[in-house]
Amino acid sequence: MSFFPLGPVAELADIISGFAFKSPWFGHGYDKVIRISDIQDGVINLDSAVTFDASANRVSDQYRIRKGDILMALSGATTGKIGIADECAEGAYLNQRVAIIRGKDEISSKYLKYVFKGRYLDKLLLAAGGAAQANLSPKVLAALEIPLPPLAEQKRIAAILDKADALRRKRLRAIELADQFLRSVFLDMFGDPVTNPKGWPLESLTDFGQFKNGLNYSKSESGHNVYCIGVGDFKAFDRLVGVDALSSIQLDELPDEGYLLEDGDLLFVRSNGNKALVGRCLTVHPNENNVTFSGFCIRYRPADRDQLNSDYLNYCMRMPSMKNAMLKGGQGANIQNISQKTLSSLLIPLPPAELQRKFAHVVQNFRAAQEKAHKAFEKGNDLFNSLSQQAFAGTP
Repeated sequence: MSFFPLGPVAELADIISGFAFKSPWFGHGYDKVIRISDIQDGVINLDSAVTFDASANRVSDQYRIRKGDILMALSGATTGKIGIADECAEGAYLNQRVAIIRGKDEISSKYLKYVFKGRYLDKLLLAAGGAAQANLSPKVLAALEIPLPPLAEQKRIAAILDKADALRRKRLRAIELADQFLRSVFLDMFGDPVTNPKGWPLESLTDFGQFKNGLNYSKSESGHNVYCIGVGDFKAFDRLVGVDALSSIQLDELPDEGYLLEDGDLLFVRSNGNKALVGRCLTVHPNENNVTFSGFCIRYRPADRDQLNSDYLNYCMRMPSMKNAMLKGGQGANIQNISQKTLSSLLIPLPPAELQRKFAHVVQNFRAAQEKAHKAFEKGNDLFNSLSQQAFAGTP
């Protein structure tokens, strides 16, 4: 419950729908057009934006983005996701199916940015139907009731959450730097896995192990408690140890052994509305616990872990060039998919087992620093969420 008065978003911001650009216009000129797919992880990805020639096609300046604008997806699997426009995105044009939430002043813009990162976003999705292919109208967005504290209080809330958000982003950056270090070690030892400059033998994963798709379980089952890894458990991690971070499900009977994970298994995200997650991999170590995996994942189990080391394979599959090669075989429009066939078609360099073990040793020595960074990030995330709940409830 909020102790601030409630009022519609329209009291703090103008809602502007995007323009219905014609596909033949794209690929000409140098004026950027921002589409739903360009809104990624809270920012606007200009590198993926298409272009058109504004001088040859009359499009009103009302569709041009300003610094500080909040862009929100209005339809599809990613309905409700937002991106904040910085100075680089300023002046770009907005495509249909995306809305601008433009604060009526600078303070309101910063405040609204955090409103749409919490439970009020969940309210929006319910208003949009709550489905994977939901649709949200600008009218519903404008009418959504949110807390309307005085301007001075908006400024205070935004300042507090800015600091908490900066802290968790800093800690996330530490995780990314640790991962970049291990990727650089991988490249130094083995070279790029797609161009294969060191000339290692190339093999298919099916020659050294087996794939298995996960299962979709019914909520109506009961009797046996089993931990389950879903797409939401991948996050920024490269491995998952134990079951402390996992949720459990109830099943009428235990899954076949093939659906229970073993130490050193790799999981891949098979399908997700967020294309950035598709193909992401995770090495799992359930430590003798009963852990299964959802139907949106594919499991790979090396038959001989001495010949094909799990840590080596994990980083091989996480290389940008390998990820690009993987997604070229994917299918789908709104939801990108990969399959066992996609993964089987990839040719994987197979260096000597001793060199793979040497790399795995480097990874294991670096684990402590990685796990410390992950724990710090989770604490920062919990702090942000706690402060956010207090702020919008009017708690000091």
